[in-house]
Amino acid sequence: MSYIVGEDHKRLAVVLSNATSQMIDDEVKKLEDISSAPAWKDATVSGNLKYISMDDDSIAKYMAEMDKRWADSENSGPFIKLYTDSSLSAEMTDIIKENNEIAEIMLTDMRGALIAASGETTDFYQGDEDWWQKAFAGGDGRKFIGEVSFDESANVLAIAFAFPVQGGGLGPGRAAGVMKVVVNTDKFFEPL
Repeated sequence: MSYIVGEDHKRLAVVLSNATSQMIDDEVKKLEDISSAPAWKDATVSGNLKYISMDDDSIAKYMAEMDKRWADSENSGPFIKLYTDSSLSAEMTDIIKENNEIAEIMLTDMRGALIAASGETTDFYQGDEDWWQKAFAGGDGRKFIGEVSFDESANVLAIAFAFPVQGGGLGPGRAAGVMKVVVNTDKFFEPL
């Protein structure tokens, strides 16, 4: 009898695993479509222009100053609103309204600096984050799917997806930035 129950549990686990895998694959396809929108590419082109006359030391100093300014800013203060109240962040908010499982969207440039976000993020500089480094992949760009974890800025148990924003004047197939989308895990477990 216990063998039969054990086999039933094993079959059920396989079915649930396959269903979850398919849901994640479907989500990836949907998010890849979102990340390929012209608005993201245009924003990364504009965001990357500031680096043309900067050397690596100047860029590092700029990132440190912006990250400090972000940390020192009051919640939803004027500096933060430059990144969370733009027309691009409004588009992000509209995407979230249409897809209630999405908790957060952010876009960075090719150095990891924030360009826009659907809401306040924990910091300005994202280039030191594991998800960013794996998605940017030295400019080659790769899809990143994170582990289930608690996302501080979205305040939910979530899976982070990150996609390179391709092109943007850096050459065919080159990543000009990264879009991160945080998806609430409820989406994947409610149907189960």
